[in-house]
Amino acid sequence: MTLSPGTSWAQSAQNRVVLLQLGADFGDEAWPAAEQRIALELKVAGFDVLPLVGTTHGEHARRAELARMAELHNAVAAVSLRRVIHDQSLEVWLTDRVTDKVLNRRFSPDTDARVVGLRTLELLHASLIELKLPAHPVAVAPPPQVVATVATLLPSAADQPPPNPWQLAVGLSVTKGTTQVAAMAGPTLSMQTPTLGPGHLLVSALVITKPAELHRQLGTAQLSRSYAQLGYRWSPWEVDIWSPYVALQLGVAWTKVHAETMAPAVAHDRTLVSPLASATLGLQWQFLEPWGLYAAAAGGWVQRSTHIKFGQIGVGRLSREFWGLELGLAARIPGN
Repeated sequence: MTLSPGTSWAQSAQNRVVLLQLGADFGDEAWPAAEQRIALELKVAGFDVLPLVGTTHGEHARRAELARMAELHNAVAAVSLRRVIHDQSLEVWLTDRVTDKVLNRRFSPDTDARVVGLRTLELLHASLIELKLPAHPVAVAPPPQVVATVATLLPSAADQPPPNPWQLAVGLSVTKGTTQVAAMAGPTLSMQTPTLGPGHLLVSALVITKPAELHRQLGTAQLSRSYAQLGYRWSPWEVDIWSPYVALQLGVAWTKVHAETMAPAVAHDRTLVSPLASATLGLQWQFLEPWGLYAAAAGGWVQRSTHIKFGQIGVGRLSREFWGLELGLAARIPGN
């Protein structure tokens, strides 16, 4: 049965849905057969489907493009489908301009294209009651089989917000000042909040367990610089399971010095606390949900350098500037 333009459920502008298809450069992420089925199910249900080609990669960029295309073409919603490469599952993303929601539904790899189309219709149907329908009811109802299908699916229809997890990471960091003092190492712990604006709040700490050692004729010194930081992390170039990121943080560093002179044999300890600022560039590989591996390089600055003395004789300095490398394991924890 074909619906004429005058017999749709709403006027064209109110009933338009943008279908953001993935082009050939998306490779295995694209599934044209399922996209065609989504278009068919939406058309049968009375929607005016406008197919466009998506150009962005990564979750955040794709969500922004959906919202932008829906607004640009005066559509009530925009839909996109992609195949998740690392586990071959299927994801449908839908942005709804009526309620300003971004909805997500994931399917197993063996899901039939027709089921994907019907489930997408189900996802959008939850917003139909909020549409501004014509003042006079239309004379032609949608096909009975569509009504029956939607009625069957509605009891299980639950809006799924896009994944927005917390993240906990544990790693090993090696850090070094720019002067002659050797490198030091220790474990790191960080917590990342769910999305807040364009990125995430980040809390991190490093505890040095292998101090740097300085050997001189007068004696030996051990130095460690641990820290706690709070900052913000962005992942603007996210592509599927790869997430390059940038983080800027402020915090407090505490530097401990343990020095022992040879003759006479005297030992002394002191701790210096100083403000800290750092920048990090990293890459995370989400190899198996919820687990990921990450590698990062960081550079930073503390307010005060640390001078090493044996008695009144200066023998070295731990500089204010430092750099470090970090490797670790991250786990995503379900959020809101």
